[in-house]
Amino acid sequence: MIRLLPRVSARFPDITITSEVKDESHLLLGLADGTYQLIVLTHMVDDPRYQSVFYGKKQLYLTMDYMHPVSSYPSVTFHEMDGQNFIMYSEVRVWEAIVRAKMPHAKFFKQSDREALSALTRYSSLPSFLSNFTLPEQVKETNRAVIPFSDPEATLSFYLIYPKASIERFRALTEGIKMG
Repeated sequence: MIRLLPRVSARFPDITITSEVKDESHLLLGLADGTYQLIVLTHMVDDPRYQSVFYGKKQLYLTMDYMHPVSSYPSVTFHEMDGQNFIMYSEVRVWEAIVRAKMPHAKFFKQSDREALSALTRYSSLPSFLSNFTLPEQVKETNRAVIPFSDPEATLSFYLIYPKASIERFRALTEGIKMG
């Protein structure tokens, strides 16, 4: 949503754009009844009424002090990190459920303020999380190792889902903003 919302707003300047984080069934019902014109899911929708367009992938990374034992690993698994303490942004949404399920013995110290999170990460030895979206700006601010999680769940694909009747309306959006 960090990258999508500004692009949707620029493409459709005359309409009000709102975003909500809801469960999939709620989003699909809202799309069916016209509450939503466009939703984002982590998979395609197999329904003849809707168009599913690949939007991009998001990769989860671990960042930690260079003194941490795994700081020199080329990649890390959730299992290897289970039981650790982490600093985590409170608005990670989709990642939180994944890391909590995959690291049931870990503790997560959540921070809602991005500036405070950045400061805590910079001056703490506790590991934290990054994605390929936040990677460039956060890596330059810290002197920490950055290692990708190698588990399949650490990479998510995102799809824009909208009614097939709106294909023309969303064509410029779907052709011009793919995240890759």
